Amino acid sequence: MSLTDPLGGSPRKLTPALGFPPRIGVVEPYVFPAAASAYSFVVPYTGEWKFVGWGAGGAGNAGSGPGASGGYFEISRSLRRGTVVTITAGLNTADTSVVLPGATATATRGNNATAGSATGGDVNLAGTAGPGVGNPGTAGLGTGGGAGGGAGGGSGAPANLPYRGGAGGPSSAVGGVGAGSGEPGVGSIGASGGLVLAVLMSA
Repeated sequence: MSLTDPLGGSPRKLTPALGFPPRIGVVEPYVFPAAASAYSFVVPYTGEWKFVGWGAGGAGNAGSGPGASGGYFEISRSLRRGTVVTITAGLNTADTSVVLPGATATATRGNNATAGSATGGDVNLAGTAGPGVGNPGTAGLGTGGGAGGGAGGGSGAPANLPYRGGAGGPSSAVGGVGAGSGEPGVGSIGASGGLVLAVLMSA
């Protein structure tokens, strides 16, 4: 999958030649939602870029408890226009990663009640383990960690402000981005997906 600007659903080419100004800062990041295949992000402006990623949250299972949250990373690099960055925003069975020239940051998914981890970033936060059968979900790590679900709820996703982690799913519901799902009465509840943001910090 090759996207230059995935914000807003359908891809559209964003270049200075088309008259679009650079989108600088966290107000309008380029958003890469969970997908089955990797994105090839062609950097549209030379500048300082920050990539923020969440690993998918873990599934909740009856009898074994709510799901854990995935890991979280932030990585910043000075990139030239035209550089290709490979981005994987993990679905429920895949990890999230950003491959830059000379560096790779990865956030692993929550695997049922086992928390995800993160490596390779300038900031790396682990996910939070599932709370155990019938217990309330735990909030995610960091200054912007998501809230835990209530009784039988999943753990919240980690994050640092101004970014915010998804909230843990309540009992029998899927959690927010990167967060654990709640413990269902019967069977299992699917995992939440990962996410990557690409933010132009300065141009």
